[in-house]
This record gives sequence, structure tokens and C-alpha cells, in this order.
Amino acid sequence: MAKMIKINFEKGGELVATLLEDDAPVTCKLIWEALPVSEKILNTNISGQCLFCDYIPISGNLPTENLRHFGKGGDVATISPIEYIENTIKGYAPIYIVYGPKTLSPHQDLHKTPIKYDDDTVIHRFKKTLMETCRANIFAKIDDLETLNEIAARIRYNGMEGFTVARLQ
Repeated sequence: MAKMIKINFEKGGELVATLLEDDAPVTCKLIWEALPVSEKILNTNISGQCLFCDYIPISGNLPTENLRHFGKGGDVATISPIEYIENTIKGYAPIYIVYGPKTLSPHQDLHKTPIKYDDDTVIHRFKKTLMETCRANIFAKIDDLETLNEIAARIRYNGMEGFTVARLQ
């Protein structure tokens, strides 16, 4: 049975997400080990319309796996340091929950410039614009989009609030 996480919001509402262990095994493991965690979450559009938490502590380095440039409603994601170099804090990972629609078409994901790093791996860095950010590791999926949209609308209009992410099973 797939592992699941529960996300509770301080002003009401609970979401359940299923970890995508087949698609993002290392990311799922690192996030699972970090739970439970309580933080603040706010509205942003780092990957479409989403709720965003700056950083939660993790015990290892996130790889790049199950990457998407823009998530779909219900995607729960993080950004690996190799994609978010200038804003990375060692030992922490940003978390976000996509609630809005995909805003760019797939062919617009072509602004890539290879960069070589010390370990001789080649990655891609993106030209960043208001509509274009880093690719993200999608590691979980929320099916209850109605509740997600209600919570997201509240946070979008009323501002940041606390939330807790915990292991469900």
C-alpha cells in the first residue's frame, strides 16, 4: 500500500496526499523522514498557482526526479538544489502544493542552457521570467481538488497561515 501524508491547516481543512514512490523514490524518502513538520504556507505562482512553504529540514540531498516545469492541480512538489541553486539552503527543501491550472504549453519548456558542475554531470538551467521557474520534483498527489481549492482561495485572499504535514500511514 502506498504511503500517505496528511496536511492540516490552522484555519481549517485537511488534505491527504499519496506519495509517488515509484516516480520519486529518493524525494519521497527524504520528505517522509522529515515528518511531522509545522510551518507557514502562502500563495504564490512558482509553478502555476500554488501554496508554498519556504523550507522544511531534510536529512540528505534531493535528486532531480519526476521533474515537471509546471504542475497540475493536486501535485505536491519540492525543488531540488540543482534546479534552484541561487536560493538553496543546505539541509532544507521548499514544499509547494499546486492548485491552479497549467499555464504554459509544453513547447515553452525549451529555454535550456547546459551547465557543467564539479561532478561532471550536465544539468539545465532555465532562463527565468515571470511565467517560468525551476522544474520541480513531483512527489505526491492530492485527489480532493475541491477542498484544496477552498483552502487555497482562503490563503490567497487572507494571507499566510500555519500548516502541519504528518505521516498518515
